[in-house]
Amino acid sequence: GDLYAQKIVNALVIPSPDAAKAIAYYEEAAILPADDASLQYQERLGDLYLLNRQIDKALASFQDLTTHLPDSIPLQKKLAMCYMALGQKEKAVEALKAVIGREPENSQIQFYLGELYETLGNTNAAVASFRSAVDTNPSTATPYQKLASYYMNTEPEKAGQTLQNGLKRFPADKKLLEMLIPYYLRNQQPLEALESFVHLQNLLLRDNERFLDSRYFLNFGDIAQQHQMVATAIALYEKGLEQDPDLLEAYIH
Repeated sequence: GDLYAQKIVNALVIPSPDAAKAIAYYEEAAILPADDASLQYQERLGDLYLLNRQIDKALASFQDLTTHLPDSIPLQKKLAMCYMALGQKEKAVEALKAVIGREPENSQIQFYLGELYETLGNTNAAVASFRSAVDTNPSTATPYQKLASYYMNTEPEKAGQTLQNGLKRFPADKKLLEMLIPYYLRNQQPLEALESFVHLQNLLLRDNERFLDSRYFLNFGDIAQQHQMVATAIALYEKGLEQDPDLLEAYIH
C-alpha cells in the first residue's frame, strides 16, 4: 500500500519533459488489479503514450480500458484519435459514431466525423456530418466553411445561406467573408459583395494583416462609384494605391 502510494506520488510529480520516468511509474501502477484508482492510472498511462507518439501502446491501453468502461465517451474519443493516427480510418469512424450515439449534440465530433468521411471519399456522409455540426451550435466557423464549400458548385443558394448563417454567429470570421464575396459577385449582388469586402478589410486592418490582391480595392471602388458611394470609392482607391502604387499605371491602361 505505502509503496503503491509512493509510486503514484512519484508519477504525479515527475516533470512532463521527463515522460519516460512518468510512463514507467504509471506502467507499474496500471498492472495492479482493476479498481477505480488503477483504471484512472491506466488511462493516464494511455494519455502519456499518446502524447509521446507511442500510438500502438496507447491504443492497447485504451482498448483494455473499454472492457471495464464500455460506456466512457472520453475513451471512445481517445480510441478514435489512436485509430486516426494509425491510419485506421474505418475504425476511427466507428469510434466517433459511438460517441455521437451518446452525444448527438457534440458539434466537434460531428465535424471530425465529416473530415474522416471526406478522406474516405464518402461525400454524402461528409456533407451530412458537416450539416449536423452546423446544426449543433458549433464553437467555431469551420463547419460552416466546410459545408458551404461543398454546396458552392452544386447548390450555390445553399452555400450562400450557409455562409450568411455562419456570419450571424461568427461576424468576425474572415474566411467566411472571403468565401461570401465571390458568391455575391457571381449572384449579381454587388452591394452585398462591397459591404462584405469593406467588413473584411476592416478586420484585416484591425489584425494588422494585408489584403493579398490589391486589385480588389480598385474593383470595389468602381462598384462604390457606380452606386454613388463617393466617399467609399475614394477610400478604396486610396487604400489600393497605398498598398500597391503600381496599380495606378495598370488601372489607367
